This record gives sequence, C-alpha cells and structure tokens, in this order.
Amino acid sequence: MERKYELHSKGYDFEKLVKRVAESHEMEKKEVLTAGKQPNRVKARSLLCYRLVRELGMSCTAVAQKLGMT
Repeated sequence: MERKYELHSKGYDFEKLVKRVAESHEMEKKEVLTAGKQPNRVKARSLLCYRLVRELGMSCTAVAQKLGMT
C-alpha cells in the first residue's frame, strides 16, 4: 500500500509509467502500447501490466482496456 501512495505522490500515472517502461526497454512508447510477440515487447508489456496493477492499484480490466487486451 505504501508503494502505491509513494508512486502517486511522485506523479506516476498510466502515461508516465508507460514512458518509464519504454525507456528501460529502449523502445518507443508506441511500441509498448502495440500488441506483438517480439520478446522485448512482451517483457515490456508484462512489466507494465504488473506495475500498473500491483504498484499503482489499477484494475486488471482497466489495464486490459488501455492496452487493447482481452
């Protein structure tokens, strides 16, 4: 719970987290948000989903809608 509030206080939201994940995987934001089976993209999207749900407290449904997943 503390991590969630810490990230929110630092201004983290969906867009900022997408940007950070893209930077850490040396890719464009657009690549992270686009579905694909390339290993680097899969890792980036997995990390993004994990952090959004576990650390920011977004629902799985909301994350799936934003990423175009079912």
